[in-house]
Amino acid sequence: MKHSLLLTTVAATLLLGKAAFAQTVATDPVGFTTQACQANTDTYTSVPFTRPPEFVGATTAATATTLTVSGTPFTANQFAYVAGSQPKTYFVLIGPHSSTNPKEGLFYQITGNTTNTITVNPNGDNLSTIAANTQILIIPYHTLGSLFPASDAGISFIVSPSQFNRQTQILIPNYAATGINQPPNITYYFLSGQGWRQFGRPTTEDHTDDAMVNGGFFIVRNAAGGTTMTSLAVF
Repeated sequence: MKHSLLLTTVAATLLLGKAAFAQTVATDPVGFTTQACQANTDTYTSVPFTRPPEFVGATTAATATTLTVSGTPFTANQFAYVAGSQPKTYFVLIGPHSSTNPKEGLFYQITGNTTNTITVNPNGDNLSTIAANTQILIIPYHTLGSLFPASDAGISFIVSPSQFNRQTQILIPNYAATGINQPPNITYYFLSGQGWRQFGRPTTEDHTDDAMVNGGFFIVRNAAGGTTMTSLAVF
């Protein structure tokens, strides 16, 4: 029976001829994941998607810490974080090249830019070997505010009435630590009427724009109530 259905389907497709393949329909890929974070639980999680790229192009030259593109597609320092006016922190993702590209897939935080160059923090690496015509993507990091926006209160996190009564905490590990039973490196909580704060720091400091490490795991620690974190990607 299965063979008969398959043959019928193939025959019908052949009868349609080329007209069946005359048009190509495409949409932007969209994806999301949800993560249930139970009450009285530490939930280990990460974000599988990046945010949408804000520039896709190709290099024309490279130095140890800079990449140049053709034309003048940028506004000076548009990729530099400025508290209160430019809330995003950006990285450049190195894409493919028509020949060998050993740095494909690596990413570097952007520290500034001109109208046609970006400067990065190479963390000891050297970008000068990146050949001309290598694809690059400029992408903003996820932040506390993008993953847990204030409008999601009661959904992806629970507001804390005080710094000593923290309902949802976002625990960032020390990724460089060795050994076992390591304490969190940073603890965030959403303070009622204030926003995202870092435990141990003044409650007047806003940490909504703090960038999250690409691909790094973190812990959602809930006290009395459960939450659901949603990660969305549109490319």
